[in-house]
Amino acid sequence: MPQHPKAGIIIVTWEKREDVLNLLNTLKNLDYDNYDIVVVDNASTDGTAEAVKEAFPGVHIIVNPENLGGTGGFNTGIKYALGKGVYKYLWLLDNDVEVDSRALSELVRVLESSEEIAVAGSAMYDLTDKDKFLEAGYFIDLTKGRFHDDKKSIPDNARGKEFFIVDSISSCSLCVSAEAILDVGIWDENYFIYCDDVDWNIRFGEKGYKVASVPGSRIWHVPWLFKIGFNTAYYANRNMLYLMNKHVPFPKRALGLLYKELSILLLSLKLLVSGDYFHSILTLKSVIDFFDKRFGKFEDLEYIENLKKNAGERPYMLWTETLARLAVKNVTYVISAFLSLIKGTAIEGLRILFKRLPPDTRLKLIDKINNHYLSKRAKCRRS
Repeated sequence: MPQHPKAGIIIVTWEKREDVLNLLNTLKNLDYDNYDIVVVDNASTDGTAEAVKEAFPGVHIIVNPENLGGTGGFNTGIKYALGKGVYKYLWLLDNDVEVDSRALSELVRVLESSEEIAVAGSAMYDLTDKDKFLEAGYFIDLTKGRFHDDKKSIPDNARGKEFFIVDSISSCSLCVSAEAILDVGIWDENYFIYCDDVDWNIRFGEKGYKVASVPGSRIWHVPWLFKIGFNTAYYANRNMLYLMNKHVPFPKRALGLLYKELSILLLSLKLLVSGDYFHSILTLKSVIDFFDKRFGKFEDLEYIENLKKNAGERPYMLWTETLARLAVKNVTYVISAFLSLIKGTAIEGLRILFKRLPPDTRLKLIDKINNHYLSKRAKCRRS
């Protein structure tokens, strides 16, 4: 009889056939005796699905009709697993990691030890230098749009601990209670990629659950090296603003968004001066799209083609024009926020005043309001 709770392992991939095959090979060595594996392929063109079917016939494969990003890919796997109704835990893995034989059992052990802990993640090490520690969870300062992993203190302190509580765990290796997912919900598909796992962790915290980093569970991943590209110039900036706007209360939200926007503008200016005109303007576009509430997958391919063509021909003019558009968006946002604040304050003031009225006066007002709306509805029906 199996000794471990049933776990569903979910791997999302796109155009990384060899990495996925390597990961599946390392999963063979798990000391866990009760799991299924689901690979969600985001419409890869490198033969990933066919290769997995041939080499690992016991793995369930779901092929999405298009690239849904990490967000949509994990949601596909999560919905499938929850629909099966047999898994107590879901283990989300990046497609290019390697896992230690005890990686899953250590995560489940910590999850089983406390009803408060709904999410548990692994300590990450360098795949190119396997003794080198990289990270073990994050602490978040959303008012400035910052994450920090406290690398200096975690490795020494972690040796004597079974787990420690953090704000967020990377989806490179994230194990979560299926029951808690039903309470919190699946990933927010406004992200597509970047910040989506952080948002999920924050939502668990807002529901009263704890997120644990488990040093005894180890994975290996190629180190994160910040290199400006489409994803970092666009998704990382737009989604961080969205994350802050979603979770930071007013008025800290307004100050935090201003702080983060200024840092993005500074990055854009540095890229412009260095001659990277395309990414310089794209960073400004990411902020504009945030204000315009354009989320999810970026699909304006015509804009990208025009930007590639024009950024090199008239970069400073195009950058100035984009900055001017962004300035207009900022003014509009400030006015809208100010009006919302006035409206909210006025409504709250009326509520307080209403509560202080004598009961008979309140009843009379309620009757008048009801009669007013009933008469309007009757007129609309007659017309």
